[in-house]
Amino acid sequence: KTRRAKAVKLLLNLGVDPNVATQHAVKSLHAGPSAETVVVTTMESGPNGTNITKEHHMVAASQNRSGFVAEIWAPPVFVAVNSLINASTPEEESASLEILNMLLEAGANIDDKCFQSDSNALFVAVKANHKLVVKTLLDKGAQPTVRRSDGTMALHVAALSGSEEIFKMLLDHGADPNATMAKGITIPYIAAQEGRVEILRLVRDLGVPLFRTSVTGANSLHMAISSGSTETVQFLLDAGADPNALVEGNSPLLIAVQAGYPEIVKLLLKLGADADFANPSEVTPLHIAIHKGNHEMIRILTSHGAHPSKPRPDGGTPLFHAVANRDAEAIIALVEGGADVNQPGGDGDLAIMLAAEENDTSIVTTLLENGANPNQRRRIDGGVAIMMAVQHRNMDMIDVLLKHSADPSIQSLKGDSGLIIACTQNMTRIALRLISAGAELNVLASNGASPLIGAVQFDNDILVSALIHAGADVEFANSEGLNAMIAAVKFRSQKCFNPLLRARADVNKRDADGISACRYAIL
Repeated sequence: KTRRAKAVKLLLNLGVDPNVATQHAVKSLHAGPSAETVVVTTMESGPNGTNITKEHHMVAASQNRSGFVAEIWAPPVFVAVNSLINASTPEEESASLEILNMLLEAGANIDDKCFQSDSNALFVAVKANHKLVVKTLLDKGAQPTVRRSDGTMALHVAALSGSEEIFKMLLDHGADPNATMAKGITIPYIAAQEGRVEILRLVRDLGVPLFRTSVTGANSLHMAISSGSTETVQFLLDAGADPNALVEGNSPLLIAVQAGYPEIVKLLLKLGADADFANPSEVTPLHIAIHKGNHEMIRILTSHGAHPSKPRPDGGTPLFHAVANRDAEAIIALVEGGADVNQPGGDGDLAIMLAAEENDTSIVTTLLENGANPNQRRRIDGGVAIMMAVQHRNMDMIDVLLKHSADPSIQSLKGDSGLIIACTQNMTRIALRLISAGAELNVLASNGASPLIGAVQFDNDILVSALIHAGADVEFANSEGLNAMIAAVKFRSQKCFNPLLRARADVNKRDADGISACRYAIL
């Protein structure tokens, strides 16, 4: 380590320029013709103020060619500070500090930047929170006002790294706490983003505005929420932050719910955040909580005034969202918060119908146990949940609905009932269950189907016998005069003849065309 310091001293005494690495402006670097070389393109000063482009073929370690070149083209002070920061022993630190001081005494430019990182030695020291190096550089004349190409100064880096002591050092040496980076990013913005309350207190006491917005519209409150620091959010709210200030159409509350920070959500709601605010996509905090399955957040929002049944423009309610997610606990949390399980959506749809359509017995059960009406009709077609259960051939759902007083006789706008659907699709077991539950037997759908005619069509003598035994009228006919016996002849349902004849079905009764079952048999 001491040899390195002696070598630097010898080179400087021999007249080596301490700024040699900054004489060339590196334009690009790329792999050379072999794995051991790189090509560095530089712009150098030529005669009469002209610029000359040159290519330098340099040997580099094949494992890290670009890193090697970056170090070669970094200013000596920059390299020395990196060595000092990364020193692993007191001896190495002492030698690196000696080298840094020698370079500065020899006239090295303390503020020169490394081409690759666009940073100078002060940036590196501040980022590493190395107080000794920062103090040394500042005492030797490093300027805290030097900027990167994006406007970043050492003070911005200090706000990011979080050292209050280094931040104060920079201020004492002329750093501007009001300086902004590109895109309007301020010191409070950065400090809030990292949850640096101490830095925020410092700049507040210096009179720096805390809530300037970036080009995106975000301010320090939005960034503090994203950091998850409850303390920082509390500080900013106490300092006057607007709990409803928007960034790209989203409120602080939406951001906090999305990030999943319940304590921050409580703070915002306590200080006036709009619990029902909807962004341009009509998404509310409650919708986000449901989407993420955050049941604690659902309860926090509803207990602080979020409307648990407020529909979106498309008619969907928070409850519909929970049903679509098949989230029973979210449904329970919404009901506890006052959601109406029977509130229709904008198109007249119903939560229980959505669950039944998805063939989800568990969610249907949850809704029923929390007050859903199994006999409420959907506006668009007059359908009820038990019809969906029958269509899905879901006996468990049918049993749950019947247990909660579902009416098996309700007909849709087209006249369909659960029993008509079961009989016309040959669902013997389900039809028998509905018959035992007291479903109306002598009913017609708009297409002229009745339970008995449907059973005859499939030549289902078991179901025909059960319907007749339960009281189905064998002479019951549709508008075309089609009854069970005529249907049996037309569909050649031979197994159904005996139960129909035993029930004294009239073989001579005619349909609307004046033709009887006997006549159809002859024809």
